[in-house]
Amino acid sequence: MNSNSIKTKLVALIIATLGLGGAAIVATLRVTFEQDARLVAEQSVAQSIAAFRTLAENEERLLASTLEALAQDRAMIAAFATADREALLAQTQGLYATLKTRAGVTNWSFTGVDGTTFLRLSDPSYFGEKVDRPTVVKCLATRATQTGFAIGSQGFALRSARPLFDGERFLGCVEMGSEINRFVATMKIQTGSDYALFLTKDGIDPAKWARGRELLKLKDNWGEHPELVVAANTSADERIMRLQSSLASLEEKGSVLDVQELGERTYSRGVFPIADAAGKRAAAIFVLNDISRQASSMRHTQLVAVSIVVAMMVLASLLLMAMFERLIFVRLAAIIRVATRVVGGDFETKIPVNGNDEIGRFEELFEQFRQVFLSVLEEAHARAPSEPAPPQKDQAA
Repeated sequence: MNSNSIKTKLVALIIATLGLGGAAIVATLRVTFEQDARLVAEQSVAQSIAAFRTLAENEERLLASTLEALAQDRAMIAAFATADREALLAQTQGLYATLKTRAGVTNWSFTGVDGTTFLRLSDPSYFGEKVDRPTVVKCLATRATQTGFAIGSQGFALRSARPLFDGERFLGCVEMGSEINRFVATMKIQTGSDYALFLTKDGIDPAKWARGRELLKLKDNWGEHPELVVAANTSADERIMRLQSSLASLEEKGSVLDVQELGERTYSRGVFPIADAAGKRAAAIFVLNDISRQASSMRHTQLVAVSIVVAMMVLASLLLMAMFERLIFVRLAAIIRVATRVVGGDFETKIPVNGNDEIGRFEELFEQFRQVFLSVLEEAHARAPSEPAPPQKDQAA
């Protein structure tokens, strides 16, 4: 094929168009895949937030109903009203053991009107120190039940503080709390995702944290992150539970960090913050969702779509070339053959007119030109003088 021919240039143009079109399709589908994967990740974060809130609401109702029942316990109220710590401990320690085992209540304390700890069931020897937890502070100030999250020495707890009265006399507040570290395990069962609970280090004593981890037979992970510490993690690989951003930069509604491939698996990573009872962001839950199945389905759909589009583009190109070949190149070749014969002296070969399109018009004009040219030649031949007759021999001679 002549490299200067229109056909060669047209084929090259079609091949280049196919290549650019294929690249554009792949790029578009890649962007679509990333958008779809991010949408799946956003849905995972939203689902996780909903699961967390449901667990928190159920836990809050449990604490509220338990505290309401305690407020009706006259023996307990009497012991608290008379500041009889031993009697109050005797009245509550059995119930505390039951609540801790069956309901996950890990914190139970009484705070007097002066704002100091009167009795802490988890450590009865600890009393007399000022309480600065927002739930208790607000309960003492408003004499109304206050509920919210707060950081403890071993994790993050949902706490509820209720005022206690002896008749009209305000005695102080009773507070219960449940560590939400166990929430992540429940959420994993509900959603299938992995979770990590991050806590801000503000307000946590490193020594108490190390001691609490030791009691739980867990390694001391205090130094793994500069500003945060992992309180709970359902993933076996802690490297994929890294959180680089600060809690203050996180979106309230939760956000997707990225979508990444680890080996043959595809994961989406997201996070949402949790505010404590004072409105300060004190924790965040990291969401790790294995979206390999969805990613595989999306890639398969993309492959099918690419195959169909490429096949249609190739078919369209072949049909276009066939149309050009039939409507243009074959007819031009016929004109060229006739023109070559005319140049060689063959004036009798006619050019067929094969349509009313541009090439057909050109065929018609070229045939008219051939006929005119033939007429001119015939007329010129007719006007030419006859050749003189040869001289006759002298008969006499």
